[in-house]
Parts: sequence; C-alpha cells; structure tokens
Amino acid sequence: MTNDERKRLVKELVACAKAYGVTRIDVVPPDEETPMLFSARPKRLLSPDEGAALCREWVPRIRRVVPDRKDTWAAGIMIWSPYGPPLGTYVFGFASEADTWLGEPEPLTSAGEWEALHTRLEAFLAPLGVNDSEDGADFFLFDEDNGDAWQSITIFKIEHLTPSLIAGIQAALRDGYANWTVGIVLLLEPPFDDLPDKGLEIRVDSVVEKWDRALLTKRLGDRLKV
Repeated sequence: MTNDERKRLVKELVACAKAYGVTRIDVVPPDEETPMLFSARPKRLLSPDEGAALCREWVPRIRRVVPDRKDTWAAGIMIWSPYGPPLGTYVFGFASEADTWLGEPEPLTSAGEWEALHTRLEAFLAPLGVNDSEDGADFFLFDEDNGDAWQSITIFKIEHLTPSLIAGIQAALRDGYANWTVGIVLLLEPPFDDLPDKGLEIRVDSVVEKWDRALLTKRLGDRLKV
C-alpha cells in the first residue's frame, strides 16, 4: 500500500466511523508474521452489534487495497473501549480461513461487583443534580458494565465538579473497592464545549489529573473548584 492509498483509505474509514463516535483511527503496518492492524477508538462504548456493523463497513474498503495473504491474516480491526481493554478484534484476508472475531477479553470483575458500586454511586449522586445522558442534565453516571474495575461519570456542568464530589466518590470506593477507579470525563456545555474531554481518575487514596490544568484554569477561572 502506498502512502497516498493509505491516506485515502484512512479518510474513508474516518468518514464512515463518525456515526459510531470514533474519534481516532490508528494504523499499524504489517510484517512477516502479523497483519495490518486498524484500531478504532470511539468516545463511547460500542455494543457488539455496533462493533460488527462498523467492521462490515470497513472490511470492503480495506480489502480494496490490502490483498489476502496465504500465510496469515491480511488485516485486523480492533475495536477499543474508551474505559478499558479492546472489545475484540475482527481479522480477515487469510486465504485458507474464514473471517472471524478473536475472543473478547475475560471480564476482570463480576457483574455483581459492578452493580453494587454503581448503585452506591447513583445513590450518592441523586441529591446533587440531574443524572442523565440527555440535554439539560448535570452529569451522567455511565450505565454499562464493560468488565473492568472502572466506573465513569461525565460532567456537563463544571459547577458540579467539586471537592465534595471527589470525597464522596472516594468514600464509596473505601468499602471493598480499593482497586477500582472512577473516571471523570468533561463534556461541558457551551461556551466550554470545545475543551478536551480529559478529566480525572479517582481512586480510593489518590486523584490523577489527566487534563491540562493550565488550560482549564485559563478558560474556566473561578468555575474550576478542584
């Protein structure tokens, strides 16, 4: 594949991936033993059906410029979770094999653990504001279990990101969830909707800043309370 062909292909893949919330595509060139790998990194967790649909759109486009191989897979599409390891990898282009999904990683946690912590966080957040993914909400506690020791809260209104919010999350983690993390994602309302979505990673005994504090301080001023 030439550089021009690769650029055209990536442009096509980006165009058809927008509907799935994919904001980044990485391409790893092949070698003698491994296929060319296309990584899709969406901003939200894709369902298995959405992942399969995205692959169905990508595969014909990739096949036009990546020929089948006789010795191994020609290419693979890795669908990432925004909150942990990949959801799976779809491989194709092995002349003697049917295209297939490689196994999804085993969950690192039980559904019961996730549900119990989610219920605890939901109860803590309830009196603090509107918890929903729809317009007008203050924040959103992500409600899908992806098998990792992770929960996520998206902040829409920066006023709701406070020291007491962080302290309450750490209190929820203190009883049985020392190895878990609660991620804070910023998806702020105008006029701050152009700010990056990176936020915080809250653990029982620490807070890791993933954002650009200088940028947020400059833009948000006194609104930034933490």
